[in-house]
Amino acid sequence: MQLEILMVAPAHPDLPSVAAELAAVSNQHHTVRLVGTVRDNDIAQAVYEGPYNIIWFATHGTPEGIVLSDGLLSIEGVGQYVRTSGAKLCILNTCNSEQVALSLIATGGADMICTIGAIDDHDAARLAILLANELVRQADPYEAYLKVRPEGGSYRYYKAGPAAPRGRWSDQDDRLDDLIKTVYHLDAQQQVIAARQSWFIWIVLVGFTVLSIGLWSLWQRVDSITYIVRQSPVEARQ
Repeated sequence: MQLEILMVAPAHPDLPSVAAELAAVSNQHHTVRLVGTVRDNDIAQAVYEGPYNIIWFATHGTPEGIVLSDGLLSIEGVGQYVRTSGAKLCILNTCNSEQVALSLIATGGADMICTIGAIDDHDAARLAILLANELVRQADPYEAYLKVRPEGGSYRYYKAGPAAPRGRWSDQDDRLDDLIKTVYHLDAQQQVIAARQSWFIWIVLVGFTVLSIGLWSLWQRVDSITYIVRQSPVEARQ
């Protein structure tokens, strides 16, 4: 299924893979692309010409908003454009976008795909290309996301609405996060056990060394006494 997508991708020389992301989305869907110098009012004009199924941001991001050519688009600004456009999904394919998503899901009418930290440019483009292709085959964006999300828990899908739990994600993501924490915990335990084993071996070696020195000293003393007894035969006869 082809979707109507508004793609916001201001030019950043340090994000070369955005070009591949733009091409993949445009080849699969009806896309309005905001590229090059992209300002706040450019988005406003494009939103006015909507509606769209998806608003898709491919740029730099912070926990406070999305980076445009003329500065930071605030969380409130993102939310306003999402609501006005009629989009049911907002893709925040930027670094550190989880806080933006969490601030919007309870009040906005759109689901959110976001990141939970810094994302490599190439990895972000890979997710975008796979997702654009899967959205053609899968009508449910959440199911499409589940099929293409990368390992490691770098992305999250938040469903919109007042009932959406803030700070929580899907059951599958929750289990993945718990599994990652368990692996880290087991690794930490293994390191503690290894450290204790090394400490025990060191104590045994020190103890063995001390015991060896003690036995050697005792043998030396016994040998000295024997030597003295052997050197006093006259006194022994008296």
